[in-house]
Amino acid sequence: MLIRYCEDCGVRISDEQLKSGAARETGENHYVLPRTGKMHVEAHAFFSEALFERTEESMWQQIAAAASYPGVIGAYMMPDAHSGYGVPVGCVVVTDRTIIQVVHQPAAVAAAQVLGVKVTSPVAVSQLTLPRRISIARVQQQGLRASMRVKEGTNVVRIAIYKARNGKKAGSALYVTNRVARAGLLRVTLRSRGLLAKLRAGTYVMEVRSGQSLGSLGATRRIAFAVTP
Repeated sequence: MLIRYCEDCGVRISDEQLKSGAARETGENHYVLPRTGKMHVEAHAFFSEALFERTEESMWQQIAAAASYPGVIGAYMMPDAHSGYGVPVGCVVVTDRTIIQVVHQPAAVAAAQVLGVKVTSPVAVSQLTLPRRISIARVQQQGLRASMRVKEGTNVVRIAIYKARNGKKAGSALYVTNRVARAGLLRVTLRSRGLLAKLRAGTYVMEVRSGQSLGSLGATRRIAFAVTP
């Protein structure tokens, strides 16, 4: 699972990093491989803890190499990602002109095929709902629950929570998470300990953006809610 050296991208990991792991968990089901060697961007992976523990070293080497290609502005791995031919199957690489999506193909054709997919119009979620008033006790027990409609062409949804002032978000995000999504009704439960520790009695704003990738997110949808004692 740990990257030691990749000749294609010049990635080298120190002994200290080898002991602690090169990829870091930055949010719920969200891991980030920092820029190293010739990588132009960091690589994002959307894995549960169990999936992360089973990932292959070769897959991380391949996404690091993909992040080193000329013009790359984003590199992402979906939950079904695994080692492929040159780049991981189940990854999305975004360049300054094209989205390159590596998808599953029948074995008779190829184990993986790189497709140049032109960037389409950004997509946005609709019907965003969550309880407008929720007690601290309920949040601690059940987490923060929300639902939304996701449009066709969506691969990822970014959710951010902000403290609110006068009905508008204030300051930087208290919590940000990225979820793999498909068209239809999406229900999410946010129960990260980092988020729950920051929610106190007061008003907040949830912002949601969706798109084909984190590099092509659409319009922002917002909803305000209050946490009560």
